Amino acid sequence: MDLLKKFVRLGFCISILVLLFTFAVSVDTGIVRASGGLNLRTGMGTEYDIMCVIPNGSSINITGCANGWYSAVYKGFDGFVNSAYVVVRKETISRSGSRVDRSSLKTGEQVVEFAKEYLGYKYTYGGSSPKTGFDCSGFTTYVYKNFGYTLNRTAAGQTQNGIEVAWEELLPGDLLIFSNSRQTYGHVGIYIGDGYFIHSVQTGTPVSITSLWGSNYGKRLKVARRIIY
Repeated sequence: MDLLKKFVRLGFCISILVLLFTFAVSVDTGIVRASGGLNLRTGMGTEYDIMCVIPNGSSINITGCANGWYSAVYKGFDGFVNSAYVVVRKETISRSGSRVDRSSLKTGEQVVEFAKEYLGYKYTYGGSSPKTGFDCSGFTTYVYKNFGYTLNRTAAGQTQNGIEVAWEELLPGDLLIFSNSRQTYGHVGIYIGDGYFIHSVQTGTPVSITSLWGSNYGKRLKVARRIIY
């Protein structure tokens, strides 16, 4: 019995060490993309206390990732931030001083990381570039053009691009196409994971990240399309 207890304790200790290794194996650099600032919390969840608010555009050190949260260090504070509001640089400096290429990300995740770089860019009807601003389909068209994919120019047209995906099978990079007050297919965005998507919203509201199921967008979702498959 004593031997069994020792094995159980050993297994527990190994599990803890693996978890710690996951969070401490490397340090990446991230840029905060949250117009009102990003909360650095004491734990992985909105129920945890806020240690400080990191201003939009600030650089942070990312030491790990789990369940949609990054463990991060900012000005001596060590806590956790929602990964949806952080752009991780594709190349950064490791602890050893060597350059780390992040291009090994899956392509759908690369699409999301690229799209996040335009958080805060203004909405412009008919716009499809950072210089002019974006409308919803102009934004998705611009993002996917960077990866060599040509999308139809309207939200309705993009229902014909790629392949259809069921709600329960959504992956980062999938197009989400919604109805609006005038059209069955009147708005489009890019799913980023964990129930959130990024889109150029409407006049007066720039490129933003929105909860899919925590808003009326979930009720308006009509089609999901996978472009990279």
